[in-house]
Amino acid sequence: MSAFPPRLQPLLDDSSAAQQLARLLTDAGHECYLVGGRVRDAFVDRVPRDDEAVDVDVTTDARPDVVERLVRRWADAVWLQGQRFGTVGCRKGDVVIEITTFRAEVYRPDSRKPEVSYSDDIETDLSRRDFTVNAMAVRLPDPVLVDPHGGLVDLAAKRLRTPLAPEVSFLDDPLRMLRAARFVAQFGLTPDDALTAAVVELRHRLEIVSAERIRDELSKLLLVDDPSAGLWFLAEPAEQRVADRAAHQRQVVAGPREPAAQLVGHRGHPHQLHHRILSCPRQPPVQTRWLIDCLIQARTRLGTCGSAVG
Repeated sequence: MSAFPPRLQPLLDDSSAAQQLARLLTDAGHECYLVGGRVRDAFVDRVPRDDEAVDVDVTTDARPDVVERLVRRWADAVWLQGQRFGTVGCRKGDVVIEITTFRAEVYRPDSRKPEVSYSDDIETDLSRRDFTVNAMAVRLPDPVLVDPHGGLVDLAAKRLRTPLAPEVSFLDDPLRMLRAARFVAQFGLTPDDALTAAVVELRHRLEIVSAERIRDELSKLLLVDDPSAGLWFLAEPAEQRVADRAAHQRQVVAGPREPAAQLVGHRGHPHQLHHRILSCPRQPPVQTRWLIDCLIQARTRLGTCGSAVG
């Protein structure tokens, strides 16, 4: 256990709610893994904001009806709003835990909702997650790190990749293309070439994502300490990013560099977007509404984002 970062230790303590739940599941013949942001953040020693939810995320091979039956007699409260998507929520003391069955979900081309199918192993579940830095798990109750896609190495290298081919990941959930901007800004990660190219190619898929989910993801981006890198990821012309990558490989560059600020539509002088992005770290979130409007009106890399939000 000592090999794990200090921020994980409270969850790995034998008396913790997570370990109690793990023993409940494993005694019934099932597996239990700690997953999600708590695992990732512990390895970068990130302190959550005061207004940020710090729930515990657990995944298991037990199906939702089995999970519900097991936790009913253990938890102080149980809720089932997410059960049709494979998630059972519960509270033990002051700890909120979300328990999700191993998943292998995909979106239908015309659907805003995931079509959930379950898997029977942790490796498949982790392969369907958004980025490698989120595709790590800690087996419980005897802690063992499970990292089949090199998420820990990518965290150290400041690299943003998807576990499977990015085209597969973004077809599973197109919102991940927008989420990539937040991870670029929040963790200082650099997206790899394949991820960037897939965002350019598949940006139209955001049309199936609800306006509420897009709004929520944009809000999360703007709440990071310095969102400017993520905003540039969205606003910089796709052609320029591809051209820059190609130039490094001694390929033909398609055209001259166009400043990202030139992408602003009819809202004011193009340099205003440049100024807003540069000053964003110094602005409270309530003052960034104009910036969101600029991005929505711009021909951004995620070009259909405006139609979904507006």
